[in-house]
Order: sequence, then C-alpha cells, then structure tokens
Amino acid sequence: MKMMKQLSIFGLILVILIISSYAIARYYKAVKFPEPAFQNESEQNLILPEKKVIELKEVITRTDISLTETLNQMGLAVKQVKSNKEEVEINENIYLIWEKKSGVIEVPTFDRNPRDLAEVKEALCKAVESVGVELLRTEKIESDEKIEESVYFGFILDDLEVLTHQYVLTKIKPRARLAFIIDDLGYPWSEFERMMTIPRPMTFAVLPHLPRSVEQAKRVLKEGYDLILHLPMEARSSLNPGKGAIYTGMTEEEIVKTLASNLASLPEGIIGVNNHMGSKATEDIKVMKVVLTYLKEHGLFFIDSSTTPNSVATAVARQIGEDYGVNYIFIDNVDKQEAIEQQILKAGKIALRRGKVIAIGHVRKYTARAILSMIDDLEEMGIQIIYVKDILERFE
Repeated sequence: MKMMKQLSIFGLILVILIISSYAIARYYKAVKFPEPAFQNESEQNLILPEKKVIELKEVITRTDISLTETLNQMGLAVKQVKSNKEEVEINENIYLIWEKKSGVIEVPTFDRNPRDLAEVKEALCKAVESVGVELLRTEKIESDEKIEESVYFGFILDDLEVLTHQYVLTKIKPRARLAFIIDDLGYPWSEFERMMTIPRPMTFAVLPHLPRSVEQAKRVLKEGYDLILHLPMEARSSLNPGKGAIYTGMTEEEIVKTLASNLASLPEGIIGVNNHMGSKATEDIKVMKVVLTYLKEHGLFFIDSSTTPNSVATAVARQIGEDYGVNYIFIDNVDKQEAIEQQILKAGKIALRRGKVIAIGHVRKYTARAILSMIDDLEEMGIQIIYVKDILERFE
C-alpha cells in the first residue's frame, strides 16, 4: 500500500516536469532575444549593405521619343520591337537598371522617295545625340538580296558600355534600276494631272518659252519630282524644233546665249538637260562641245535622247568630264496602253540584262496609265524605278 502511494507521487512529479519543459520550450521560441555582440570588426562586415539602384527610365524615354519623331518624319517605323531588362554593377553595390530596346527598321527600296541606309543611320545619330546618347558601333552584312546594318546606341560610363537601343536597318537590293523621263512639258496636255499622280521617282523634261512651261515646271517641283530642260535642237528633217533651239550654224556665243535664255525662262530647280529632236545638232562635235561645256560649268548633267545613232554627245561628255546618260528606249511611239505596257516590260528586261536603263516617254493619253499599271510588275521583277540623276555616268 505504501509502495503504491510512492508510485502515484512519482508519476505526478513526472507529469509536472513534462508540462514544465514544454512550456519553457514554447517560451524560448516565442521570445526574440537580442543578437549577440560581434567579437571583432571582421564579423561585423558579414552584414550585406543595402543595394543601391540607378534607373535610366528618363534617358530611355527621351531617346524613344526622339527616335520615333525622326522615323515618323522619314515615313519609317520600328518593327518587331523587344524590350529586355538590363542590370549592371557600376560600383560597389551600385547598379544601373534599364530596359534595352531593340527592333527592325525596314527601309523601302520601291518607293516614291527611296532612302539609303546611310541616310537613315545619320538621321538616327542626330536624333539620339540631342538627348545625350551616341552611336557606339555598327555591324554591316550584305548579301545578293539585301543589306543589313545593325546600329548600337548608348553611352560609355567609366569604360563601361551601356547599350540602350539596338536596331537592325534592312533594305532589299534591287536587281536592276530603271529611270523614266517624260518629255514635252509646256503644252496644255490633258494628261498632265495624271502624270502628277505617279507614286515613284520621275524626271520631267520641260520645253522653254511655251504657254504652260513655267506653270508645269513649278508644279513638277512642288510635287517633288525632278525637272530638266528639254532643249530644242536642230533636226535633220525640216521639222521646227521650236523657240530656243540650238542650230549647227550658230556661233559659240549664240549657243551660250540661247542656253542661258532657255534656263532663265524657267523656275530655279532645273538639274539637267536632254535634247528635243536634235538629230543634226547632236552629231556636230563643235555644237556639242559648247553645249556640254556650258552645262558642266553650271552643274547640269546631259541626257542624250538618242534621236540619231551617230550622236557624238557621249564621246564629248567623256572627253570633257561631263556627267551624262543615254536614253535606251522610247516607250510610247505607239499611243496605245497595251503597246506602251509592252515597251515598259521590254525596258525592264533590258534593265535586268544591263543593270540599269533610261526610258523616255511623253505626256500622251496612255503613257501615265501604262506606267501606273506596270509599277507592280516591274517591282516584282526586282526593278527599282529611280530618278535619272541616280543612273548617270559621273565624273568626279
């Protein structure tokens, strides 16, 4: 009996000890005791300092705005836009953070005002310079089909390259180039307005001293096309080339005076000359040397309209170093749309063989219609329609 009483007391004490241990453990777990003091400075350095961040949001935003405005002015845009978060440590525990922008800028080959990659790149460089960013480097890749140039914008910070924008400029390479010249402006042509709707580079040749010469010349320049003087020159036939014509019987002084008068009768903006008729005058070395020397001195190129197979214009131009070109085909001797379209197709095939070609048409009923209808066909063949000034044989 005594033994049973002792066991009961012992069990009670054991229960009390278990309960007490559990309570003490809960207490220590709940209460936050102060960290022990560091024994030395090296132990204290184990604490990581707070990370400091510098964000480049404002720089990126200003650059985006400037680039977008510039591209809009050029009729271009960034495609395949991507944004990647970049982070770099620039000093001990100090970090730069920004969103790097990238994309593709397609520069059209077949356009009213085609631009080359160098022009676009220069414009972008000026845009970023205005906000404190610069061109860091470029990488160019060229194939038979296209040209690609990667441009990298950003800034240098203590020998560290901070790249903010990366664009790939890309442009399809044409297989050939074709320049149209439209002759005989100056008359009250009913089709003149349709000519002003052609959405590609065109060069118009205006005759001097006609009722609509000045009016139509101004309109051509206003619409952004190129303008040249359609210079009347003596023909082998009895046809009258018109007022302001150059004749083989003229003295050098008379030729120069006539040229100056023709140019003065038209608005500023004439960049070159081609001959109207001229099968006799362009065969005359003396006449052509005076004409081409005058044009060279005044910064004007010459296009031989090829009204005779015996023209000396090319030989004289080479001799004196005058920029020149030669017409290869007339497209509208037959004023029917289907016939003109076939001539344009022929010009395109010649361009593919030769690399480039000049073709001459006139302000006739179906010429503009035929050109408009053939633009897509030419471009599907890889032929770029350009200004005649871009197809010349040039002398530096």
